[in-house]
Amino acid sequence: MPMDAFAFKELHLHRELLAAWTVRTVRARYKQSVLGGLWAILQPAATVAIFTVIFTLFIPIDTANVPYVLFAYSAMAPWTFFSTAITDMVDALTVNMNLVSKIYFPREVLPIAAMLARLLDFAIAASVLLIIMLFYGWPILAASWVYLPLIVTVQLALILGVG
Repeated sequence: MPMDAFAFKELHLHRELLAAWTVRTVRARYKQSVLGGLWAILQPAATVAIFTVIFTLFIPIDTANVPYVLFAYSAMAPWTFFSTAITDMVDALTVNMNLVSKIYFPREVLPIAAMLARLLDFAIAASVLLIIMLFYGWPILAASWVYLPLIVTVQLALILGVG
């Protein structure tokens, strides 16, 4: 789906629908599970726990004096966002095929809402990353956090392009 000026204008006109569909997606996902929003923390944490055991006990790797949990989680949180957002974006149109075929609205709303719903999970995971950094006494340099919005914007553009 190429995003031209007309598509952006149409998305802007349907921004309330995009917001409502994003909220609906988040609520539906968390309502279906017992752990709710904890999945945003548990999914990357479980992977990091497995990686920590493997790459500290069995196949040690050099992390340049960065605690392995911090090293792995700082990569796992954005990767989890990327992979789950793309999966959800691909599924968004097929799962809602009845809606897509019966009602007119910009089709881009569904995958973009799926991506934005996963952005909430990423925000939670990034907060956990801050907690891990504080736990290990890792310096939280304010100057480097200034780049976070730019990095997230680039990641969102990549996800939109791939998804």
